[in-house]
Amino acid sequence: MFQVAIGQSEDPFTEDAVRDVINQCEGYARKFDLIGGIVYASMEYDFEVIARLLGEKYPKTPFIGGSVTGGFTNQRGVLEDCVQLMLFFSDTILIKGGLGGKVKESPLESAKEALSQASEGMDGAPVLCFMFPEGLHNNADMLIRGIQDVIGANVPIIGGIASDNFEMSRSFQVFGGKVYQNSLPLLLFFGPLQMSVGVGYGWTPYTGEEIITRAEEQTIYQIGEHTTQEYYKRFCGISEGAGDFMLAIFDSPDRPDYYCRCPMRSDPKKQSMSFSSKIQEGKKVMLAKASQQSILEATATAVQKAIEQLPPQVIPAAALVVSCSACQLRLGTSIQEQVSSIRHKIAQETPIFGIYSFGEIGPLKLGEPSIFHNGASIILVLGNS
Repeated sequence: MFQVAIGQSEDPFTEDAVRDVINQCEGYARKFDLIGGIVYASMEYDFEVIARLLGEKYPKTPFIGGSVTGGFTNQRGVLEDCVQLMLFFSDTILIKGGLGGKVKESPLESAKEALSQASEGMDGAPVLCFMFPEGLHNNADMLIRGIQDVIGANVPIIGGIASDNFEMSRSFQVFGGKVYQNSLPLLLFFGPLQMSVGVGYGWTPYTGEEIITRAEEQTIYQIGEHTTQEYYKRFCGISEGAGDFMLAIFDSPDRPDYYCRCPMRSDPKKQSMSFSSKIQEGKKVMLAKASQQSILEATATAVQKAIEQLPPQVIPAAALVVSCSACQLRLGTSIQEQVSSIRHKIAQETPIFGIYSFGEIGPLKLGEPSIFHNGASIILVLGNS
């Protein structure tokens, strides 16, 4: 069996906030041993204190986490400045943690290092990987691919990218009782864990199809017959500060599924634009835009997909949500409705634990390799049969 406990605090003092979330989690009527946990906080908090207090309280428990732009639970809704804690309990599931360093310089080596630590002493293969790496200045796709190549293409990798207060300058990662930067903390789950995944996009394509004709790593120079900046000006009227208009990418002409990339920087001299992660030449793309309503509908769609994938005999034990920070900004004063859109689709007593990050990680469908997303809400439902 599998069980979770969640806590959320907006106390402005770090020690008090951490003790608050611990007390909330300790208040749950748990039946099984503690096997792992995740912790998130906004940049206003002292991460050294967060890691130290959790390390002292749970010295033998694998923990990961990091900095986010906000979070939400079914208990207190959305809080921009908060500390959130989720604890996992089970008598059938095991969780092991691993940490890789230097993700900017050596992402593949970082992935191998983290997986080696987390797999040590385990005979079987993991059924789930949850990760929360530095991602402001590295190729997240390469990290994901490095992990997927080792654990297998059908094992879901779920997570997000550590973030700051939209300054795009630094982020923090937590592993065990310490704080890191430029690192990859992850958890591997082993055992008969029941789960499902749903993905919804608040950014929807609205232009005709074009092909990327010239690109290098994260920079696109030409789309169709136009420079990237000409392409953006043609359809949305601007090329700089165009973060509201993402690029929808279609991997296969036979499938309607797509994922998004957010423009990060423009180069007027080269008429190019750099995006949040690598995009290959030859990909079919369309411009995508969002509204508050489309984001809320996408969140509800993601939950519905996840619920429909669960076998009839499985009862949800928790919903873990990773939503894009761009959704957070676009929703504005309607942001509490995002939690409501999840609660309306799932049993009221099911704990919901959500964060806003600079990028989301997950498969378009369970059983397929995970990819890096922008503008998405990813719902991981964990359950018991």
